[in-house]
Amino acid sequence: MDNNSTFIEPNLPEYLSTKQVAKITGLSKEYLDKLRMFNSPDGPPYFRVGRRCLYPRAALSTWAAARLAATAEGAR
Repeated sequence: MDNNSTFIEPNLPEYLSTKQVAKITGLSKEYLDKLRMFNSPDGPPYFRVGRRCLYPRAALSTWAAARLAATAEGAR
């Protein structure tokens, strides 16, 4: 098991909705929508199923770990 798996609770579903990701990350749903709309590289990885956007839990954890590492490096 890698260290990234500890960022997101393992009892959550494998794929998360935008609303769930907003709650977990503290980012607003609108901000996540905007990141997707502009194909921002700063947003968490997602994929579409019809009109619905889903975020893989493992990818979200990796994304969060990378952001935390970047923030820590910037604080030095």
